[in-house]
Formats: sequence, structure tokens, C-alpha cells
Amino acid sequence: MERQAGKAATAGDSFGGTPPSVGPPTGPWWMKYQGAAEYTGWSVVYLRNLVCAKKIPFYGLKRSIRFRRDMLDLFLTNRDAAMRRFRAERNQHGS
Repeated sequence: MERQAGKAATAGDSFGGTPPSVGPPTGPWWMKYQGAAEYTGWSVVYLRNLVCAKKIPFYGLKRSIRFRRDMLDLFLTNRDAAMRRFRAERNQHGS
């Protein structure tokens, strides 16, 4: 495999692509508001309201809010299960 000049060969970066253990990419792994809005079909304003009310799984603080694609998928199919998993992850890390 040849590398292009200026690009490092990585399995996936932290804010795009997929982690090595996941199958073919179907979109970015981490998304900002705009990407998450397009992915879910909701408006950015609606997502911001959900984040402020802590009704959707999100990561980061204030100006660096990110959404994980797998958590958004779970949230779209089963909101309660997604929030239970999200809270369990956060409690596990003491935050």
C-alpha cells in the first residue's frame, strides 16, 4: 500500500472515519452538530435543545460538542436504552 505525500496511514482518526474494529464506513464516526443534524434529519437548533436538556448522548464541553454515530443509531431506535448506556459509560469514568 502506497502512502500519498503528506498523509499518514492510520486506521481511523479521532473525528472522522471508523475505528479499526468496525466494518465498512457508512459515515463519520464522530460528528459535530451539522453532521449529526444531517445524519438524523433534525435541525441543528433541535439538537442543541436536546443537548441543553441532556436528552441525547453527547461528548465534549461547551464549544466542542461531538456525537458518536453508534450512540445516535441507538438513540434513534431506542431512546431509553441509549440514555441508559450513555449514563453507564459516563458513570464508569467518574464524570
